[in-house]
Amino acid sequence: MAGDGVHTRPYFLTVGLLMAVAVSLVLTGCGGGGGGGGGNNDGVANWQLRVTDLGTLGGDAGQALAVNDSGQVVGWSRLPGTNTYHAFSYSGGHMTDLGTLAAGGSSQAADINNNGVICGTSDVGGNDQRAFRYNNNQMEDIGTVLPWINANAEGINDAGQIVGNSGGAAFLWENGQMQQLPTPGDSAGAAAINSSGMVCGWAWLTSASVDHAFRGTLTSAIDLGVRDGTSSEAFDINDSGHVAGVYVRGAERRGFIFRGGAMRDLGSLGGNQAEAHGINNNGVVVGFDFAVTQGGHVVHAFAWDGTMHDLNDLLDAQSQGWTLARAFAISDSNLIVGHGRNPSGQYRPFLARPN
Repeated sequence: MAGDGVHTRPYFLTVGLLMAVAVSLVLTGCGGGGGGGGGNNDGVANWQLRVTDLGTLGGDAGQALAVNDSGQVVGWSRLPGTNTYHAFSYSGGHMTDLGTLAAGGSSQAADINNNGVICGTSDVGGNDQRAFRYNNNQMEDIGTVLPWINANAEGINDAGQIVGNSGGAAFLWENGQMQQLPTPGDSAGAAAINSSGMVCGWAWLTSASVDHAFRGTLTSAIDLGVRDGTSSEAFDINDSGHVAGVYVRGAERRGFIFRGGAMRDLGSLGGNQAEAHGINNNGVVVGFDFAVTQGGHVVHAFAWDGTMHDLNDLLDAQSQGWTLARAFAISDSNLIVGHGRNPSGQYRPFLARPN
């Protein structure tokens, strides 16, 4: 983290920025095994999405960041009357506060596997944070890559392997042991891990002073490049090894899928700030961009299956009035989670289910 004196991602700073963006959702005048095929075989254009408002832990904002095939959702929510936020899990119509590793701090749940095991990050005092594993109603500090004193967890697979970053190192945690992963750059972080243990993330290239997306294993890693841009970052990987992320081209941010040895631009909803955050084993990618509306450019969530679809164009009759702003993850059962504005004008984490 910042206190380690290396280039890395200030994890909770990212949360804070997203919270600020949520408050300004409408920006008038501005501007993720099997298949993984891509194509239109998944029929996203034919979906009718039923949206569930997940609520909050009493505060005024929250985000849903991951979902498993059973519809269990995790993320973060503000607590009432404060900017403090806690990790939550949601299942069966109920949101549960997962707590923190230290009283008075904040926490965030980043991912959940199909066994219901959760990973994320919690404050532990001062400016320090630790990666956690949450299982059987217990939050466990899973340690750091020495000599770093901070760590955050980003992804977990069904085998219970957890990845993230600790100081300047991408790590894999398994059975109580944390090890550093090879990356193509200097400092780095791992964002996701698939069922075979393949990971993706970002690596800082000191020579070029930019981040590059990477894909790797316990023994090797490859630089995914930047397509026609200057930097890139990977956020999710499916069981076919297809990667979703974002690359930067000038003032633009462009969502990408990496497959077949090449990085492909996903297109846009009319804006120039697209990011791809989730990909499932059907090859469907989700993320967000600034869509062109009568009120200007507004942040809208998308799903891509070879064509980019605005999720707000796919809402069923009972879900009208929602604005789905950002989609962060999609399960293999095509459940999508993110955050948006409900018909009452409140910013809330959501679960969207194709009918």
